[in-house]
Amino acid sequence: MKNSNLIHLVLVLSILAAGCSKNRPTQKEENIPINAKGDLLGQEGEVENWFTKSPDLDLVEGTQADRTYVDFNLKTDVAPIIVAVIDSGVDVKHEDLQGQIWVNEDEVPGNGLDDDKNGFVDDVNGWNFLGSYDKSRKPINIDDTTLEVTRELVAMKKLKAQREAQGLTLSESETKYLQKLDAEVSEELKVAKESKDRFEPEYKIIKASYEILKPLLNNVELKDLTLKLVSELSVVEVRDIAARDAIVASMDKLKVVSVARLLRLIARADSALNVYYNENFDPRKVIIGDDPSDFNDRNYGNNDLLAGDANHGTHVSGIIAAVRNNNLGINGIATNVKIMVLRAVPNGDEYDKDVANSVRYAVDNGARIVTMSFGKAYSPYKEKVDEAFRYAAAKNVLIVHAAGNSSLNTDIFPHFPNKFMAQSGAEISTFLDVGANSEKKGLDLPAVFTNYGQSTVDIFAPGVNLKSTVVGSLYATYSGTSMATPCVTGVAALVLSQYPDLSALELKAILKNSARTYPDLIVNLPGALAEPLKVLFRKLSETGGIVDTFEALKLAASRQ
Repeated sequence: MKNSNLIHLVLVLSILAAGCSKNRPTQKEENIPINAKGDLLGQEGEVENWFTKSPDLDLVEGTQADRTYVDFNLKTDVAPIIVAVIDSGVDVKHEDLQGQIWVNEDEVPGNGLDDDKNGFVDDVNGWNFLGSYDKSRKPINIDDTTLEVTRELVAMKKLKAQREAQGLTLSESETKYLQKLDAEVSEELKVAKESKDRFEPEYKIIKASYEILKPLLNNVELKDLTLKLVSELSVVEVRDIAARDAIVASMDKLKVVSVARLLRLIARADSALNVYYNENFDPRKVIIGDDPSDFNDRNYGNNDLLAGDANHGTHVSGIIAAVRNNNLGINGIATNVKIMVLRAVPNGDEYDKDVANSVRYAVDNGARIVTMSFGKAYSPYKEKVDEAFRYAAAKNVLIVHAAGNSSLNTDIFPHFPNKFMAQSGAEISTFLDVGANSEKKGLDLPAVFTNYGQSTVDIFAPGVNLKSTVVGSLYATYSGTSMATPCVTGVAALVLSQYPDLSALELKAILKNSARTYPDLIVNLPGALAEPLKVLFRKLSETGGIVDTFEALKLAASRQ
């Protein structure tokens, strides 16, 4: 979730025909099915496991990982690369991730002791920075929380009240900032309320009409009802005809094709009203009770890695490391890899403190790569997060981050976290930002939702309709820069497993310099309206290319 530049209205207009990934959904995306982390649910790619395939062999713009395993004599007797997945949690028992999960060998499972003296009790596979324990030592967790814009609004209102109590006022810049926050939250609440007021009466009509038609629907449940099914239902009785026509009319009015989608829209409106933009909602105060601005406080949380909705983090992990050729589910990109699970992404915006502490935990416990499929529009403690990234860079750790799903030019509209330090604007040297590409070369190569930017986005990777692992040894297909990011992470881990002496700087350079480029390819600008704007694909990122396992290994080999 997870996080965040909001997907704006043009995304709706662009994706509706495609029937479509963590940036937070807004109430304006009324016809796009979106999961709890903001990733767009989709149909599986035309070519199975397409993100590991090749443009030459399979005619898809994948990572060329499969070709690499065939054409290179890869070393198998190598130490695995530890990859920290900072996300919503991971199902470490998933059938397709067995043997791929990091184990803290210095920790004795379940004994309630901090055996390795790292400040975290029973951190066997990682840590959850979104939790605590109750009096009986049972894990309790933050599942849902507000967006950062709401937390900032609360903080600024508190500051205003404190100043006024002292006979003082906010500065001009502070006042403008407060007004901006207030306007944004008020608008989102207004839209959510309007959406709920529009959806719920029609749902009541559909529900009542369904009860009339139920005997004719062959045990189809209300949530599984579709416009097509009802429209094609043969009815004779006047009462049945009226019920059928009422359902069709309500669905047409709302422009939805299923009750399941309508229920998602109602749930999203409820989330906006009661969670994301609710100034009185503060689960952290109750569950953790810490000060989110105190970055010296690092030893909090619990070891419950499956808390809340862990589908997003499990999906990310599968793209990187799902066991290859085991006749289960999918093939991940990298084989010699261990996933370190760090839960810091709730349903709502992540906290800067948890991100920074997750990065430091990853570095201190041996991760060579940190992958982060989340983002948000505000980062009040960005300089503290930057310090953690600089710490990772100094310790030779590569950071891979999702560019975001708002169809925005992040050269102009910032998306956090990012590689530019708050104070100086200098780049964090080992930070990569990733955009998403679709399956086919052509006008629609850049995903319609992806953020882009010649200075802010480094590289593109497959991010549309990727099937991967989800909780319960199941599989699902999502789209988003959240999916593109683990593609780059998987390629990086594969290269690093073959050349473990590479520095993070060298690895980053290899990934960028080996990107598959199409210098003259004209594409549609992500998020453009009915008349798509045409741009050169190379203008959408610094490299102008797509991550390529085969070429990255060739380049790495040539440098030895």
